[in-house]
Amino acid sequence: MLVIARMAPLLVCFLYLAGCTSVYSTFPGQSPEVVFKTMVAVANSPLYTDRPLNKQWFVRQNEVYVKTESNQIEIYRELGRTRKYQARPPQPEERTWEIEITFDPDSQPPRATFTSIGWSVPAHVQSEGEAFFRQVHELLNREDATIGDTPVNASENSTDDSESSMVITNDEE
Repeated sequence: MLVIARMAPLLVCFLYLAGCTSVYSTFPGQSPEVVFKTMVAVANSPLYTDRPLNKQWFVRQNEVYVKTESNQIEIYRELGRTRKYQARPPQPEERTWEIEITFDPDSQPPRATFTSIGWSVPAHVQSEGEAFFRQVHELLNREDATIGDTPVNASENSTDDSESSMVITNDEE
């Protein structure tokens, strides 16, 4: 009985970490159609080169499902890397993501929510969501960017990062 009493706080903490964690970003001054196309492009071609090589993830599998009618993107992604530590053999690491991105083009400004579905560590979701939205904002602000047949003109888009926002929430299921 004593073991169960000691395990209860750990179980509560575990269930808290297992809930869905979300990160959202807004896109003031951006065309909703271009923002959605940009998010699809970033989902299809994720970049993990912003980290040092010894901490860099490599995409092993990336499946993207776009639901245009409901403004949703679903991503199943498998990542891998090998970490090297001093005086230890290389340590392979793997991470699997199940992500749902919902986009509200009618909100002012347009808003997207990045949600990790399933088991995840909130800090990892925060990092992954921030990296996703950083790539979206960078692509939207490039003067020479085109997405499909749609040119992204930086002069029409807001380039002031202070207008954009990212917020992290942890919603228990």
